[in-house]
Amino acid sequence: MAVGGIWIFSSLALVFFLSARTPMVLFGHPFNRPTSVTLWALNSILYIVAGLGLFRLKPWSLSLSLGLQSFGILSGIVTTSSPRDESVILQQLTDSLFAALTNITPEYVHHLRLFGFTGMVAGLVVIALLPVYRSRFLAAAAAQVAPPAPGFSAS
Repeated sequence: MAVGGIWIFSSLALVFFLSARTPMVLFGHPFNRPTSVTLWALNSILYIVAGLGLFRLKPWSLSLSLGLQSFGILSGIVTTSSPRDESVILQQLTDSLFAALTNITPEYVHHLRLFGFTGMVAGLVVIALLPVYRSRFLAAAAAQVAPPAPGFSAS
């Protein structure tokens, strides 16, 4: 349930990224507007759907959550291991509204990389925890759909 709340809250926070003209980098490839807006919106929608599915105890939401996290971590690994990662990040930052807010230096990019690695660690924790709680989640989902036992009234 907590993961569902995190998915929904973080997806709603992505409105900031859309308004800040933040580019998106997937698998080391930078995407600028309008493609980045479409990708950020799709990302938000998928995480909101996964979060609502977790809240409503829908079994498919586990697979969607694991898939989204795996996709993000794989993209992060490919992006950060790319030899042109630093130049891509510098270019993307200078094209966004963040350029006016901070002095973008290679040191700043290094801090952003550390922030990205932290996000990947958090994703790995989610990937590790969801399967651990899978059986309990599926049992709760099945109990929610199960008809009442004979002899009990639904009133």
